[in-house]
Amino acid sequence: MSVNYVGLPTTQRREAEEAQAEHRLMSAAMAVLYAAVVVFIFLWAGLLGEFDYYAYAAAFVCAVMAAVGLMIGSMNVPKRMFVLPLLIGTAVQVGLSIHFEQISAGFFLLMPAMFTAVFFWTDRVVAISCTTLYTIGFVVTPLVVGGDDALARIVTTAPIFLGLVLTTGYLGSESNRMDRKRGRFESTISSLLVALQERDGYTADHSEETVDLAMAVGDELRINDDERTILADVALLHDIGKIGIPNEILNKRSGLDDYEWEFMKKHPEIGERIVAPVPGFAPVAKAIRHEHERWDGAGYPDGVSGEDIPLASRIVLVCDAFHAMITDRPYRKSIGLEEARSELLRNAGTQFDPQVVDALLTVIDGVGVPESVGQAAWDGETNSAVPQAAAVG
Repeated sequence: MSVNYVGLPTTQRREAEEAQAEHRLMSAAMAVLYAAVVVFIFLWAGLLGEFDYYAYAAAFVCAVMAAVGLMIGSMNVPKRMFVLPLLIGTAVQVGLSIHFEQISAGFFLLMPAMFTAVFFWTDRVVAISCTTLYTIGFVVTPLVVGGDDALARIVTTAPIFLGLVLTTGYLGSESNRMDRKRGRFESTISSLLVALQERDGYTADHSEETVDLAMAVGDELRINDDERTILADVALLHDIGKIGIPNEILNKRSGLDDYEWEFMKKHPEIGERIVAPVPGFAPVAKAIRHEHERWDGAGYPDGVSGEDIPLASRIVLVCDAFHAMITDRPYRKSIGLEEARSELLRNAGTQFDPQVVDALLTVIDGVGVPESVGQAAWDGETNSAVPQAAAVG
């Protein structure tokens, strides 16, 4: 599907991109669908030892439909055009089943019916009309081939057929809707990260480098894949709430007063509110909120302690503090690797999870600091004040 994005407003461009992505997905799904049927036909015929004309004809039709599915992906055609080859292919398969007296139309009808239900669930005209036609074919074919003896089979299988089609259609439609919604939210978050980069280049670079540190620590702690995904998102987005902090506080080159510090401490809660609406990001939002909690319970915003703090929060806090200490900030220069190492050990068991500190030091002592870490720097003059790790914001 060819779309010219030049000159389109942002919303229209996003809609065009989403339409193109869905078009490609439908094309790939249709091709895979019929390719799977071809494989099934040959496996089934091979097990039965019956490579008759019906098997070859059915496989040929499905192979052609798979090729048509791939071809449609490169054409600038309306979404409803997918219905035409599906109906033609289904009609041919029903005709073959009747001609060769094979009561197998149910299988050939179920697959395209589920495809149609998933992608046209919100298009009532297509969904209802096609489901009706598929159901008629499902019922008529066994009657024509098997006569009255097939009636009992139809009565017992037709509800299953409809149930699978409708359930798959609903779940598939909901999944597509959630994916689109998540994509929009993630695009919004990406835009906010760009905005944060424009306001405060250090914070944005710091977040990206914290990801590398956090993932190395996660590997050392042998966390599972789901935890790795959450950890990466938390490390990247842990400072997103700073977009709600005024520039005069965010970029201040001297120490913050009590009022300014209390304002700065709100950024984890702001970050949680930004990220929480993203579908599937609830654990990420929670971890962002608790990223500045301390192991001893003296952190903020909720004062939780120990293992009640999400693991991703504990890892990112240590990596966040370490990275802050080895890079220049507006209120002080880097304190150096050795001093930063000593600071982590000094605060292990109070501010930091001791296990996470040990994991980070193991990474540093074993493979060293990742090459990508330490490039972030504040563009401006700094003073020589060196705050404790506990004061890292």
